[in-house]
Amino acid sequence: MKLSGYFSLLMKIMEKEKQNMISRFLQGWGQLFGSSKNAPQPKPFPGDRFFYPEELAYLSKTGEPLTQIEKWAVEAGKKAYIESFGSTARPGFNHVQWQGGIMSSYVKGLPVADNETEQVAKLKELKAQNYILPDKQLDIIRKYEARDILDRYFKTNNGNIYHVEGLETGDKEEPTLSLIKYTPDDISGKKESIDFEKFKNDIQTVFHPLSSREEAAFNDRLADAREAKIQYEMIGRTVLDSPIAITEGKIRIEQQKAYGVENGMFIPESWGIIHGGTQIAMKGHSDTNEDKTLVIDHMNACNYKALLDVIYDGVYKQRDSKLSAALVETLGNKLPNGEAFYKTPRSIALFHTDKGIDIDSILVDKQGELFALSSNHHVELSQNDLQKMKNSLVINGIIEQKELEKELIVPLMKDYVESLTIADDIHSGDIDKLPVNTRIKSLCRQEWQLEQAYNQYANHPADEDFANQYKAEWNAASLIYTFELKRLVDAYRINPGKVDLEKKARFDRLHKLLHFTPKPLRMEQNHSLDASNKVAKEEQRPANDKQLKSKKEVETHIHPAETPDTVAEEKVNIEDTEVSDSEGYGRWHTPDIKQREVYLQYGKLLAEKLALQQSYEKLPLTNNRRSLPTTLDKKEYQGIHAFVLALNTEKNGFCMPVYLTEKDLKSKKLLVKKEASSFPLIEKRGIVNVYNIEQTNYSFRYPQKYTSLKNELLSEEQENKKENRLPRLLQPDRWSSTIVQDGKPNLASYNSKEDVIHIGRQDLYDKEDDFYRDLAEGLIRSTRQKEARNTKYNALVKEELISLVGANMLGQENRFNVSVPQQSAIWKKRLRNAPDYARDVLVSASVSQVLVESRISGIKPQLGNDIDMRSATPINIDSDGNGIVDSQENLVADQKQGSNENQEQQAEDSVSHHVRHGRR
Repeated sequence: MKLSGYFSLLMKIMEKEKQNMISRFLQGWGQLFGSSKNAPQPKPFPGDRFFYPEELAYLSKTGEPLTQIEKWAVEAGKKAYIESFGSTARPGFNHVQWQGGIMSSYVKGLPVADNETEQVAKLKELKAQNYILPDKQLDIIRKYEARDILDRYFKTNNGNIYHVEGLETGDKEEPTLSLIKYTPDDISGKKESIDFEKFKNDIQTVFHPLSSREEAAFNDRLADAREAKIQYEMIGRTVLDSPIAITEGKIRIEQQKAYGVENGMFIPESWGIIHGGTQIAMKGHSDTNEDKTLVIDHMNACNYKALLDVIYDGVYKQRDSKLSAALVETLGNKLPNGEAFYKTPRSIALFHTDKGIDIDSILVDKQGELFALSSNHHVELSQNDLQKMKNSLVINGIIEQKELEKELIVPLMKDYVESLTIADDIHSGDIDKLPVNTRIKSLCRQEWQLEQAYNQYANHPADEDFANQYKAEWNAASLIYTFELKRLVDAYRINPGKVDLEKKARFDRLHKLLHFTPKPLRMEQNHSLDASNKVAKEEQRPANDKQLKSKKEVETHIHPAETPDTVAEEKVNIEDTEVSDSEGYGRWHTPDIKQREVYLQYGKLLAEKLALQQSYEKLPLTNNRRSLPTTLDKKEYQGIHAFVLALNTEKNGFCMPVYLTEKDLKSKKLLVKKEASSFPLIEKRGIVNVYNIEQTNYSFRYPQKYTSLKNELLSEEQENKKENRLPRLLQPDRWSSTIVQDGKPNLASYNSKEDVIHIGRQDLYDKEDDFYRDLAEGLIRSTRQKEARNTKYNALVKEELISLVGANMLGQENRFNVSVPQQSAIWKKRLRNAPDYARDVLVSASVSQVLVESRISGIKPQLGNDIDMRSATPINIDSDGNGIVDSQENLVADQKQGSNENQEQQAEDSVSHHVRHGRR
């Protein structure tokens, strides 16, 4: 021990003896002259203190009384010494620290703090000894005591059930518990609060905890109540969204059975929608054959789940039936007896039934009943056949609407042409007078929207790349709009024609049936049930702008060798669509813009993780030791999907990386939590929204399956299920590029001229994962030889990010973690603001990862569903931010390659060996 340390310790010991002497003097003085009060006086909370081994040795031998903190410190120091050197070592002490109410001892040089139980026990002991505990320490005790109470259910003698939702402290003198109260007559739940101490004292006298079996049964009841609320809302949405009025219906015979309600049994016979869709009236009779009417509204819907299932089934089927009947009446011919008959103008069947019968025509009688005919013979249809019939009618309706538009569009331009203020300027007219529900109106709206998007970013220098991208799209949309507008204006001036009112009425009628706009709900919780509402929309909405192909485009897929069912599946997937906009054609957000928004979300997600990793250097980009994100049927996501879902899983703290589509929610009859939001995945067929399994009630509805799935995904066997196959590429001639271990750790590089990957020797790395990270980055870069020749700084920085993301994708497949030893601030800035930058990074990384994986497996590379090669290399995009679009850069690079390749290669070699490709 140093001399200064010895004197410092000696001074502390002398000061301690002095304080003890004063304490004894004051104690004696108090006995002689003090008051007779025996009540202990409050003592201040012990301040922070650090104990050296020598001091603890002295305290352990002194005969003077020790404070409570000193007693604990002596015990902790002795215990830490034994843990460090073993029980056979000579007696001794390790350093101990008391700070902020937590005792820590140093074991093998590292501080080891008390666990929560030990900390709370010490704080309680201090409180019992009349120490004044600060609010922070009091909250620690309360939260520890509340741990066994929170999220539990308790029942009272009058049958009420209370769910302890949370502990509230805040500025209140005494903490309170927030409760949700459920009564026997009202399962909707009402919020209440109670003093924490009072509730704790009343347990077992007033509040009795539910057993695990009782709690599970009550949770099932709550789940049914939530589903009933959603079912009620879905009924209202179906009614309000329907283009044809739905007011009442009869219950099918097989569903007219006894249902338990609060006042006995009820047998329903019919239902009716009243008060604008805010209430449902059910007529029927009781088990004593007494006429009875039930009125279901938002408040009591939770009590009638089984009945609401019956009503929804009837409303949904009636909506589809009425829509099909209306399309037959619109597309077909009226018969003298008042019936409507429709037969496809083509010499093919409308659809095939499940039994293989060709349906060639449909009849609607006076009562609106549908009859499918095959060679004029009636054919009974299954529920699936009815859906096929609706799909077929929708397709034919779209084709007919397109034909009608071609005939009507020129005469309909009359109002716009007459509004032109300058005869030679086709844009000088009033755009509000463009024909509604037509393509020209949609093009006009799309051009305006892209202009607004451009203006949003035009005045922000940091968003220059973003603005340029929107400007390019705006210019392209403007060109298309101008061309079509000129064609129609010129056609009208040549031959204005006359609007056929009968065809116009038919066109409008088809638009109303095929492109109806949802009306706002009049019910509560319309924002909290996002996923369930979308599930309902899948069944309710018959068409969207994917269906809006021209007759020529649709007919190219309809010929005698194909059935309308095939067309329905391939071209117009009715059940997976969303409602089109109110104008019928296009949307305010085109598919490209929607994808850009999603890629921007991906970029921000990655930027957030990079920012977090900057603070916690040992944090990997994603935890690749755990299972890959999977679907509900255990199919693993790959590439971009696996990467972004892993980021989303970790950001939201989900335990299980299992994701469900809206189709899964519907098929499993699942609910989504109130605060849950979906996560978008870009696939070739469009954007698909998914939810993590923990955002749903899957664990309540399928507890055994959930437990089995959880045990399987989180088990150690699962973590070790996949081997790291990357070492295979270290074998001679296994990889196309030479791999040389002559570099430094954390500094992988690739020389495109020599086609050589340089990494450090494996024994020089502290962690095996870091070696495989560098190897993976080198492999990714070697798949991008052409890009590696671009030695401009922004391009190098971008290539470095691509190699990092690609290495992480390889890490996900091969179970090794990828940390980020250095990073560039440019990454986060571009990822947060430039969606095409994020897209290019993710797509390029995924393509390279597939190439590496294919070489490992020795199979032909297969691009995943998340990689659309049409967007892998953006056209006219300045993705590296240097002011030159990529297509021009590639052209210039190709032209220069023969003339100054040596100069560029020398620069590249210099950078690749001395700079971490732009990382900072």
